[in-house]
Amino acid sequence: MATAARTYVTLILGAIMLALGVFLAARPLYAPGRPLTSSIWLDLVFALFFVLRGLMNIRAARRITARRAAMQEPPGPPAPPER
Repeated sequence: MATAARTYVTLILGAIMLALGVFLAARPLYAPGRPLTSSIWLDLVFALFFVLRGLMNIRAARRITARRAAMQEPPGPPAPPER
């Protein structure tokens, strides 16, 4: 089971990767003709990778948090006895 610290790090890295991917995808709009890498296509591939990986990390952190919260919930009321 993942610890709270690992979940937090996964969430933060996911947010950073998502922000970096959005930056790489939006950069050609305000700085045309000046790619960060050797070509605009490579920039877009990196942007797609970082956006998808960031979303996967955020989704995983949320799923772990939800699973941990579900395990800590008190059990519901007892079932009524059968007659």
